[in-house]
Amino acid sequence: MLNDGNTTITQDSPPNNGVEGPPDESIYDNIGRSSKRNADRVVNSILHKFGLKNKHSAHVALDATSDPRTYAEAPKRPDAEEWIDAMQEELNSLEACGVIELVEPPNLKVVSVCRCVFKTKRAPDGQILRYRARLMARGLTQENDVDYHNTYARVCDITSVRLLFAYAAKAGLLIRQYDIKNAFLNGELHEQIFMEQPPGQVSEEGKHKVYRLHKAIYGLKQASHQWYQKFSSILGNFGMRQCSNDDCIFIQQDPLIIVAIYVDDLLVLAKDLKTITVLYGKLKKSFDVHQIDNRVILGFQYEILTDGSIFLHQESYISRIILHYNMSEANIIMSPEADDSKHISESKPLDHKVPIGEAIGKLLYAAMTSRPHIAHAVIRISQVKQPSQETWTAIKRIIRYLKRTNDFGIRYRSGDFDIIGYTDANFAGDKTDIKSTTGFIFKFADGPIC
Repeated sequence: MLNDGNTTITQDSPPNNGVEGPPDESIYDNIGRSSKRNADRVVNSILHKFGLKNKHSAHVALDATSDPRTYAEAPKRPDAEEWIDAMQEELNSLEACGVIELVEPPNLKVVSVCRCVFKTKRAPDGQILRYRARLMARGLTQENDVDYHNTYARVCDITSVRLLFAYAAKAGLLIRQYDIKNAFLNGELHEQIFMEQPPGQVSEEGKHKVYRLHKAIYGLKQASHQWYQKFSSILGNFGMRQCSNDDCIFIQQDPLIIVAIYVDDLLVLAKDLKTITVLYGKLKKSFDVHQIDNRVILGFQYEILTDGSIFLHQESYISRIILHYNMSEANIIMSPEADDSKHISESKPLDHKVPIGEAIGKLLYAAMTSRPHIAHAVIRISQVKQPSQETWTAIKRIIRYLKRTNDFGIRYRSGDFDIIGYTDANFAGDKTDIKSTTGFIFKFADGPIC
């Protein structure tokens, strides 16, 4: 997946790591022909998503689209009523599910601190779908072997998710997404844990009382572990078995159905709708399950095309990156790194206020998910020990390239495609430490999976 300036790509090597333009035209059709038009479309779509009238006001509106950080901040916003209702809905849900119980404070027992987390759930076009408030415990007050024991929890690997989309395209499987509301609340607690009442929700007659937790809530150290144990046992009772290479993939052979778990999000693949409906009915008996129709999972979007192929992209995610770093008016560029770039200088250290770590993290996620052709450029930057202005310029170059290729992604096709791998390396290509650069890419259903 990596490449180096000295590496020569032969005819047998896959061009551009399998990354394509939008479904109706390939990467080669876009380069040099519609770059300016595509860039303008990206900028206009960003402004439209956030209700902006001109490019100059883009950075001003960024704070307005963020969520409240504390409960004290929520009532001071124009959408205060929606946030207060969301918080009340959260408490009602916790009480209805038997998660919390208002009791007298215990003796010789630590009472955990709580906090409220607010988050808007948005559609790919930026429209708000739902206001969500989450009551969380502060796990820092928990004591090991007293308030918790096991804390680890598995999640589905991003490579597994890509492989499932590739297999769905190749085998013609149906795809459905489900969300389990208040998933962590289904995890059973085996310890006695108490928590203070949330700010702004304390009644006058019960202000001295605390909550006794009967089930796990978000923020507890063991919450994700208890939830995974609960859900995996339920799927096991349905006769599904865990994949040997990824514990968050569950498979039933006859009839074929595959379930991937990522915390409280489910990706379900099956040959026919009846099989999915039967599983959905079983899950409804144990959990509050809702189908998701926006075709967004783990920060990327997918489209199922008329020919059965599946197109993965991160147009919305990349648009937010461009807006976040105020680069809506930046000039586009044809490649993520300069052809002659061998080493990024570490002279003239960068101001610590520049969010270079944050930017590298955002770009790494894009490279790991649907844009593998920027992997070498991003990894090369992340290896710099002392970031400089030159490092920041290189990061902005990648963002300018993503602005031009905002709607590019990975396309998996139906047909007789086998798994095929490519690898390449140079010899002592790094001029600073004389190290070699090597890389690999594996494709399935005519698209990269790792």
